[in-house]
Amino acid sequence: MTTHAIKETSRQIRYIRRNKQTAVNTGGYQKMGEKEKERCETKPNAQDINTNVMKNVIVRKDGVASCPLLQYKNNRNGWNNAEKEAAKQDEIPEYENPSVQEKPFGTGKENAEASIQNEIKQGKRIVKPSIYLQSPYNNKMSSVTEPLTEDETLLAHSLLSMEGYILDEMFNDGKVTIIPRITMKSISPGIEIDSQIIDAFVSVLNEEEKRKIKKEKRRYYLPLGATLPEIEKKEKNLHAQIRVLRNIMDEDETSFRLRDVKLVFFPIMAHAHYYVIVFDLEKGNAVILDNSISDADYDGKYKDIFVFVKEMLIHYLYVTKHPSLNKFKEAQPKIPRMKWKTKKNKIDCGLYMMMHMEMFEGEIGLKWKTNIVDENNRHYADMIKTMRMRYAAKILLHDVNKEREKMSEFAIKFGEQYNDKEKQKKMVEKAIEKKAAEDK
Repeated sequence: MTTHAIKETSRQIRYIRRNKQTAVNTGGYQKMGEKEKERCETKPNAQDINTNVMKNVIVRKDGVASCPLLQYKNNRNGWNNAEKEAAKQDEIPEYENPSVQEKPFGTGKENAEASIQNEIKQGKRIVKPSIYLQSPYNNKMSSVTEPLTEDETLLAHSLLSMEGYILDEMFNDGKVTIIPRITMKSISPGIEIDSQIIDAFVSVLNEEEKRKIKKEKRRYYLPLGATLPEIEKKEKNLHAQIRVLRNIMDEDETSFRLRDVKLVFFPIMAHAHYYVIVFDLEKGNAVILDNSISDADYDGKYKDIFVFVKEMLIHYLYVTKHPSLNKFKEAQPKIPRMKWKTKKNKIDCGLYMMMHMEMFEGEIGLKWKTNIVDENNRHYADMIKTMRMRYAAKILLHDVNKEREKMSEFAIKFGEQYNDKEKQKKMVEKAIEKKAAEDK
C-alpha cells in the first residue's frame, strides 16, 4: 500500500470513529437495532479492503449519524496498515501544539470569554479551561498603568478582607520561604511590607528569570537573608556573612555560580528602610536604587553597607573563579536621581524596592522607563494601592507557589459569599483602614 493510500485510509477510519462517537453522545447509537450496532463494532475482513474503491455512506436515523458504512474490495493487508497509522495519530500528545497549552483563567465575564476562545478542538479532544485564578503578569513584567483584572481584584480582596485563619499557609516555594496569612496581610496599603513577602517575591522573580531563553543573560536575586543579620551590626563579621551567602548560592540549583547572570540584586533592609544594590557582572559597575530622598550623603547612608556587600560578592566570585572578578575591585556605585523618588512617603519603601527589582534591567537615566508616577501626582495613591494588590496576586497565584490552587479556591468562595461587588469593595476598604490604624 502506498504512503498516500495509508494516509487516506487512516483518515477515513478516524472519520468513522468520530461519527460513531457522535451517535453515542447524541443518543442515536442507543436507538439502533442489534444488526446496525454489530456493523459499527465489526471490522471488515482484510481481503475485503481496496483503498482505491472506498467511500463513506452514512446512514442517518432520527437526525444523527447512526452508523457509518464502508464499501471495500480486495486488499489483504489494507486494514492492518491503516489501523496502525490511525493508532499513531491517536498517540499525538493532547498538548503538542503550544497554543493549546494556554489555558484560560478567571471568573465571571473574563472566564466566560476565555472559555469560548479556548475550547480548542484537537482531533476528537476538547481542551477545557482551568477553574483557577491567574495573574496576567506571571512570567512578564508588571504594569503600573493597567487597571486590575477581575482575577487580581478578587484575589486581593479575599486577602485584604482580613478574613480566614491567620496561620493558614498562603505561600510556599517548596524551599525555605513559607508565609502564613497573618504575615501576608502586611501587603495591605498603609502598612510596612514584611521581609518574608520580599523573599517570596525573590522566589517569583528567580523562577521567571530561569525561564528566559538560554542565550539571554538573566538577572539573579538574593533573599534578604544574604546580608542579615550582620549588615545591621556596627561591628560586622564579614566571614560569617560570607558563609551565609555561599550556603544560599550552593543550595540554589539555579544559581549556576552566576555564570549566565548579568545583574545580581542584593535587597537591603537597614534601619527599618528597604533599598536594593545591583551589581552588573558584565560592565563591572553597581547602582543603589532607593526611592527615598534623604539629607544624608553617600558616606553617611550607604558606604559601610555597600563596601560590606561588595566584599561578600568579590569573595564569592574569587572562590568560584568567576571571569568578572577583576572588574569589581575598584567599582564605585551610582545612585540614580529617579524622578519618582519620594520625600513624604515613608511607608512604601518595600513596595518601591519590589518595583525596582522587577523593572531594572541595567539602564538608568532617561533610558529606564517605569511609568511610576511622582508622589504629588493625583493618581499616586491609586497606583500604590494597585501595585500592592497586583503583587499580592502575582505572588500568591504564581506557579512557584505550592499553595496557589488553595488561594484561588479561597478567593472564588469569597467572591461567591460576597457577590455584590460594590458591597465587597466597601467591606475590603474598611478592613484596610482598620488594619492600617492597628499597625500605626
